[in-house]
Amino acid sequence: MPVNMTVDVSGLKGLHVPATPDMFPLAMGWWIVIISIFVFVLLLYFAVYAWLHSIHRQVSKELKKIEKITDGKELLKSINQLAKQVAISRFGRKKIASLYEDEWVTFMNKTAKKEIFSKEYVDLLHKNMYAKKNDMSDSKRQTVLRDYEEWLRLVLNKREK
Repeated sequence: MPVNMTVDVSGLKGLHVPATPDMFPLAMGWWIVIISIFVFVLLLYFAVYAWLHSIHRQVSKELKKIEKITDGKELLKSINQLAKQVAISRFGRKKIASLYEDEWVTFMNKTAKKEIFSKEYVDLLHKNMYAKKNDMSDSKRQTVLRDYEEWLRLVLNKREK
């Protein structure tokens, strides 16, 4: 025997369906995640910025030490060594370690995208690197320092593609 079950709903008031959930306001956990990601990116940016600019600072300190060197042979050795160190850090040891004399000067001009070091400079480099005494004039000394400083500035500020 079937039971007739009818429910009387006439006494109920209107049903209220809850609103669909919205994205905002976010739960506290999401705010913590968003702020954590923002702080991490900010810290990473400043770490990379500090690392890049520490190279500039170190090179600047070394240049100040090198500028005090009066012996032409020692000056060329020191400034060339600094340039090689910067080039190795910038372009990698594999590419730089095998470069000497003419190839090194050609590489420096190529990376600067202009001829800073001429054939005269190569001759000066050969002459003073293997000389027993300092025979570099003060004007040549200043020119060498200025040229290397320009090359270092160009290489340190160059963006790799």
